[in-house]
Amino acid sequence: MLRSLANSLFDAHATDAHWFRFARVFLTAFFGILAGLLAMIAIVDPYDSGQFPVSLITGITDKDPRFASASRGRDPRFDAAVFGNSHGQAIHPVRLSQATGLRFVQMTVPGITPREQLTLMNWFARHHANIEAIVLVVDEWWCTHDPNLPTRYEFPYWLYSGRTLDHLPKLLSTQSFDRSIRRVALAFGLTEAADPNGFLDYEEGKTWSFSPAPIAELEAQSGLASPKPADPFPAAEQLAAMLSNLPADVPVIFVMPPVYYSSLPRPGTAAAADLSSCKFALAQIVAQRKRGDFLDMQVDTALARDPKNFMDATHYRANVAVMIENRIAAALKAQTPR
Repeated sequence: MLRSLANSLFDAHATDAHWFRFARVFLTAFFGILAGLLAMIAIVDPYDSGQFPVSLITGITDKDPRFASASRGRDPRFDAAVFGNSHGQAIHPVRLSQATGLRFVQMTVPGITPREQLTLMNWFARHHANIEAIVLVVDEWWCTHDPNLPTRYEFPYWLYSGRTLDHLPKLLSTQSFDRSIRRVALAFGLTEAADPNGFLDYEEGKTWSFSPAPIAELEAQSGLASPKPADPFPAAEQLAAMLSNLPADVPVIFVMPPVYYSSLPRPGTAAAADLSSCKFALAQIVAQRKRGDFLDMQVDTALARDPKNFMDATHYRANVAVMIENRIAAALKAQTPR
């Protein structure tokens, strides 16, 4: 009986030792494979962020500007940039480059608000010692009175933080793995790179069909309550702080693009006064720089009253984009250090 008990204990001990060895081998293999996979993805640098400067792959295939801007914003081929959301998307960087002699890249991202735009401007500035021009397309989101700078959609702030510890957890994801595969395919010539200048034509594949509602109906909806004009504009304040870190002679152009006239607040309303105060705050920011201008095109003009100039109430068409580009080019050429 004692012998039987001793044999049983010996077998149990042997079994425990076996499982311990198995667990040790399994965990070693698991974490070894995980570390190897992480190292491979880091070397491929799926977002071309330069966070791990060992990648030999040039270019990206990413069509999502939220992620592709990490590559474009540090591309040394460009020395000027356009920032904004879809209200600046129609501005063509190639045409603007030809008109100014600068090398523009599009850093606009549909749906983003001032918080994300400030992130992208900081990223571009961090990776360019010599900036020839900054163009920011501003809209009503820059006129917010909310100090929290509300956003609408998810944005990969970690990609633009410049901190490795922010990147590492995000690399172990299906989205990073998918982009890694596409970058490897790009390296072997199996796929084409995305256009480095970042232009996305929101009219492509769409049929113009803007049919504004009767103006009487629109007038009845305008003039809604708005914060007092004396209220601060925290987005503009943060913008001024960010630009103060740039060399004083970097030209900065703000553009408030046209909207269909029915989208403008009626004169004499609180909303109209608030918009006017916001424009003044933005104009003061560039006025304090050696080289800068505020192009206010969000006014009631013949252009703003023609539906053919717009895809919808707030998005202008390519013909208007050319006009804006010409205004930007003229403003840049007129800039001389004050």
